[in-house]
Amino acid sequence: RFNWKNDPDEIDRRRRERAKRPPTVRDCPLESWEHMQFAKLLRKLGLFFIHVPNEGKRTKVQGRRLRDMGMKRGAPDFLVFTQPAVAIEMKRVKGSRVSPEQIEFLQELNSHGWRCFVTYGHEAAALALQEAGHATGVKYAKSDYRYEEITATHEAPGTRAGEDGGETGRHSRNR
Repeated sequence: RFNWKNDPDEIDRRRRERAKRPPTVRDCPLESWEHMQFAKLLRKLGLFFIHVPNEGKRTKVQGRRLRDMGMKRGAPDFLVFTQPAVAIEMKRVKGSRVSPEQIEFLQELNSHGWRCFVTYGHEAAALALQEAGHATGVKYAKSDYRYEEITATHEAPGTRAGEDGGETGRHSRNR
């Protein structure tokens, strides 16, 4: 039975369309995969934590309903309640930026006694946990993964190191 989706000309046209699309960042894992790896580590360490499901697209009605229920813009991806309390905003290793709302939220948490980090990948998040005193001896926590501790006096986000060829001088990044 003929259908326009099965038409060979249509299939060729769709292939040409896909070939014209700009390439995506394929050489680094998706943020969702990074989240799953980090959640696996948190479970293994026996820490009490939650993942805040703030990501994803929603309709206006869904967004309004979630805001009415208390969802806030900029909430970090992971909240570890085991003392010392740690908040982690995790980004992809390449191609991600931190929004001003995320920095403001982390600054607010820091003013209430939380250790707050922005990390680029789950390995960097493990290193941040190690610095906070939770994950001593994590086997893959290497010093070359980037993370950044956010304090109450942290400045607005700039460009990430390595994207423009050098540091911006506004962030105290660990390498």
